[in-house]
Amino acid sequence: MAHVDKSWDHQQLRAASLGPGEAHVWYVDTDTAGWPVADLATLLSQDETTRADRFKFDHLKRRYTISHGVLRQLLSRYTDTAPNQLQFVHNQNDKPSLACGSVQFNISHSRHETLLAFTATQTIGVDLEIIKDSVSCLDIARRFFSAAEVGVLAATPEAEQQSTFFRCWTRKEAYVKARGDGIAAAASTFTVSLEPDRPSLIDSIDDDLDWTLANLPEIESFKSALCVRGSVDRVRCFAMLP
Repeated sequence: MAHVDKSWDHQQLRAASLGPGEAHVWYVDTDTAGWPVADLATLLSQDETTRADRFKFDHLKRRYTISHGVLRQLLSRYTDTAPNQLQFVHNQNDKPSLACGSVQFNISHSRHETLLAFTATQTIGVDLEIIKDSVSCLDIARRFFSAAEVGVLAATPEAEQQSTFFRCWTRKEAYVKARGDGIAAAASTFTVSLEPDRPSLIDSIDDDLDWTLANLPEIESFKSALCVRGSVDRVRCFAMLP
């Protein structure tokens, strides 16, 4: 089982190097004051700039620019390549990867919070979701969860159902993102644990590969999870500051 940091370490960009057997996850609050938005915008590709310009509201454009600019900064650190020289390719489900180089990454947004996850060579997925009290968790679970997961959720005390639902959802989404699939198509074909301290991938009917599924440090009002193909010795967790 991977050792996972228990809290978000507030380190500078230069502090981390990506070692073998490690996964790194960076937490970014894009609404924090002080981000050099104009400088980060210069790191983006023409395609990313076009995507940013499509946002109707300035705060959404700002969040996109910060998260993708920081992604380029971190990938630059891990690959020793200039941030604006990095090139991405996308698979059929729009999952991005580097056109050259072995560093693997994944990104997840929820409102103003972003998680950026990296490994040296292993396929990776990360998910972050805000806990919404308005969600009809059992109705959604019956559409997208496995029968075993629905049974556990239905038996969970009502006061704990929302938190349990989002714990399950992020674990499933992280796994599907690591695979590069869409959750609507694949979510009911595998089962994860819903217990807080047991993030195991229990059963998958079409996947005999080994995966590491891990909890991440708590973020208030959010749930998150990480999935990596193969074994991982340590998951290091950092908070990126402006």
